[in-house]
Amino acid sequence: MRSLIVISCGKAKVWDRDPDRRSVPARDAYTGSLFRLCRRYAESQAPEAWVILSAKYGLLRPNELIDDYDVTITDPDAISVDTLRKQWRKRFRKFERIISLCSRAYDRRLQAAVGSDLPFENPLAGQDLFKRMKWLRAKTVDAHC
Repeated sequence: MRSLIVISCGKAKVWDRDPDRRSVPARDAYTGSLFRLCRRYAESQAPEAWVILSAKYGLLRPNELIDDYDVTITDPDAISVDTLRKQWRKRFRKFERIISLCSRAYDRRLQAAVGSDLPFENPLAGQDLFKRMKWLRAKTVDAHC
């Protein structure tokens, strides 16, 4: 079964430290600790099959260039379910399962877009930030030794 790992964007971004910076690959845009751990996990588990769910841009491949923004998934300007659905159908429908490392709000939006027929799992669901980070560290420690 072909799986896609989905990680959510983060509030902390490269432009916080370098406001004059231009577009960057999505994988390098987010600088928060949780995002970095999720990225490390995704890269170790599925180097060619992971994406970032951005509140502004939707589903992004790691190398897609993006610009600075300040939108969260609960904002009125956030990516719509309809737009996400179109992105999924056009670019990602070959995947048969989603492994999400996203928060509940991002998961809800993503599940609404892809539908209930697709197996969807989130190994971090219901865990607080510290438990999420501990799980991710434990799962990636062997990949970087």
